Amino acid sequence: MSRLATTVILALLLAASAVLYFYRLDSAPPHTQIDEAMIAINAHAIATTGRDIGGAFLPLYTQTDKQSWYQPVVIYTRVLTFMVLPLNEWSMRVPTVLLALTNIALMFLLILRLYGNVPLATAAGAMLALTPGHFIHGRYGLDYLYPVTFILGWLLCLAAYREHKRERQLWMAAGVLGLGFYCYISSIVLMPLYLALMLVMLPEQHALRRRVVGSVATFAALLLPFLIWVISHPEAYGATVSKYGLYDNSQLNAAQGLRSSLSFLGVSQRLSQYWNYFDPSLLFFGSGIKVQFSTSLVGVFLLPVAVFMVAGLYAALKHRDEPFNRIVLLGFVTAPLAAVIPTEENAIFRALGLLPFGIIIATIGVRFLWGQAFNGLSSLAIKAGGWVAASAGIAYGTWSLTTGRGLPASMVPLLAAGIGAVALAKFTTRSTQLRAMVIVLLAAMPVQFGGFWTDYFGDYRVRSAFWLGGNLRGAMEELIDRADAEARPDIYFAALASTSGQLDWRNDFIETYWRFYLAKHDRLDLEPRGHLLGSTAIDSVPRGSLVLANVENGAATALAARGGLTRVTTIDELDGRAYFVIYQR
Repeated sequence: MSRLATTVILALLLAASAVLYFYRLDSAPPHTQIDEAMIAINAHAIATTGRDIGGAFLPLYTQTDKQSWYQPVVIYTRVLTFMVLPLNEWSMRVPTVLLALTNIALMFLLILRLYGNVPLATAAGAMLALTPGHFIHGRYGLDYLYPVTFILGWLLCLAAYREHKRERQLWMAAGVLGLGFYCYISSIVLMPLYLALMLVMLPEQHALRRRVVGSVATFAALLLPFLIWVISHPEAYGATVSKYGLYDNSQLNAAQGLRSSLSFLGVSQRLSQYWNYFDPSLLFFGSGIKVQFSTSLVGVFLLPVAVFMVAGLYAALKHRDEPFNRIVLLGFVTAPLAAVIPTEENAIFRALGLLPFGIIIATIGVRFLWGQAFNGLSSLAIKAGGWVAASAGIAYGTWSLTTGRGLPASMVPLLAAGIGAVALAKFTTRSTQLRAMVIVLLAAMPVQFGGFWTDYFGDYRVRSAFWLGGNLRGAMEELIDRADAEARPDIYFAALASTSGQLDWRNDFIETYWRFYLAKHDRLDLEPRGHLLGSTAIDSVPRGSLVLANVENGAATALAARGGLTRVTTIDELDGRAYFVIYQR
């Protein structure tokens, strides 16, 4: 196929993906996740003043609270964005969408480089674009997806070296890993690991020693700013340990903490977490993943990808003498290693390195099946697989309905694939069965994605709303509007609490959200007029001030009943219920 035709196909793939990923970007996810707000206000401050919220001038790592420092890549991609676009829900997510589209292009180019097959490269790019885990994380203004871009860039450099054996291609690969070190905290573990995998491959490619030395030197040079930063911020290590609960650093030093992590209990817990990342219920059904990062009605990957991945694993293992196949296999099995260091179950957002390696393995499976490597596969085996798939679809749908989760989007394609496989085995010749199966499975992917898409922009917005902070946007913007209308009232934030007095987790982040929406509306002049209140101090609010509380806040309700507060308005959530309420003293 000509270069022009290939370029047109890639452009069409990216255009279609851009429509999917940019659609309603400001309202899905429905609310601003707290980390999105933290990243955005610091990036906006650097873009407008050169300093972050804490006053640090162009910091390498940006501190957002006592235990958190954000990686440079996610901050400075937004700094560049806010230098040309105003801060809002849409603009803060644009860099991640652009990286998601870059991932799709890199996947296309990587498969094209490896196999010289445009249809296969198109299938690989489309599979990544339609991967639910890639889509969901690709629409947040967060850094979870960033390692995928650097992993694919690294693999593309390796593929070029595989073909041309040029030193600069290896050094570029090491350089991509060195830059990727700064994209997400898991990269501190993964990028050196991938460099080691690359160096293991080199001797089998008859690489010269200077190529190894050059690669290590390139990577090490890019890590120098990090080493200087760590030395100048010794408190960062202990804070990070506390944030992720690695061990009790108030009782243990680093050596003792390491021994604790490597104890029988610590290792067994992390082994359990590690295997969970390869559990089909998580990968293909979304079981156990936090609601912010999964609809729970579809997995990290679409169901047809499971078939391709099994075939791809077989093919890659069969040809494991090919160094690139070994890199992909080892990359896949090591992708969750950084995610198991914190003791958090099913934190797929920390293990998104599974995405590029998984799709590459699935693409190997597509190529393998299309080439009819299983020429002796019997119709009986295909028919049996079809009945298993159909039965699994029915069982999963029944379970989902009986547990009140609704009809899963993955049930229909799974059932259809099973019935299709049975029909395929019965009515076609053996020579055409596998290719027909590949076509059916590829065609089933947009069908299942369509069900996921409908739910994502529908009921899932309501299901995920609370976990994304609720309608603080409506509450904050109402306060900003009324601050203009009133005679310069001060604004007070009462502690959000249930009728039993239990405090809400959002209390810790009210000031962050307040600054985010002030920056969005270019009203940072109002920031000094915002004040936090304890749950018992509402009656001390000056006359004329506005008070943000919630409808279950007993202190506010009691004071309103005595006439000390006047309810101005309530703010509805996506499900129609009111949670936030604005009073005037």
